[in-house]
Amino acid sequence: MSMRGSCMETPLKIQRQVMEVNFFGHVLITKLLLDSIPDSGAIVVIGSLQGKVAIPYRSAYSASKHAIQAFFDSLRTEDRPNLQILTISAGYINTGFGSRALNTDGRPMGVEDENQTNGLSVEYAASTIVKALINRETELLMAPFKLRIAVGLRYFAPNFLFWMLHKRGQKDPHQSKKDH
Repeated sequence: MSMRGSCMETPLKIQRQVMEVNFFGHVLITKLLLDSIPDSGAIVVIGSLQGKVAIPYRSAYSASKHAIQAFFDSLRTEDRPNLQILTISAGYINTGFGSRALNTDGRPMGVEDENQTNGLSVEYAASTIVKALINRETELLMAPFKLRIAVGLRYFAPNFLFWMLHKRGQKDPHQSKKDH
C-alpha cells in the first residue's frame, strides 16, 4: 500500500493504515510461518528503494519500508543464520501500484504515476528475484543505476541528497497545498 501527500497533511489514520499493511502484515505472517520454514528455505521480502531513501510526499510508505527492512535485518541476525532472508529494495516496477496509492483523504489516486509506468517490467523483476534466491543473496537492490546512486549519497553526502530531493519535491504534484 502506498500513499501520496505531505507529511503534515497526511492524517495519522492513513499513516497507521500504511504501516498496518506494509509493516505489521509482514511481521504477523512471518511470525505465524517462521517455524514451518526449513533452514534450506527462504523468506522473500518485497521492500522498496524507499526503505533506504525516503522521498518527498511518500512519508508513510517510506517509513513502512524502512521499518520492514529493519525488522528483517534483525531477524536475519537472530537464531536462524542458515535461513535465507532476501530483502528486495525495488525501484519502480510497472504494476499499476501507483494508481492504487491513497491520497490524504484515504481514497485511491486513480491515476498512474509516470515513474511507475516507465518502471521495470514484472517479468524482469521476477527473473531477477529468482536469480538472487538461487545465489542465496540477502539483499537485492533492484533499480536503475541513477536510483542506486541515491542510496550511496544517503550515506556519503546526505545533505546533497536531501537538497536534491527537496528540489524534486518542489515539482511534485502532491506538494503541500500551503506551498502553492
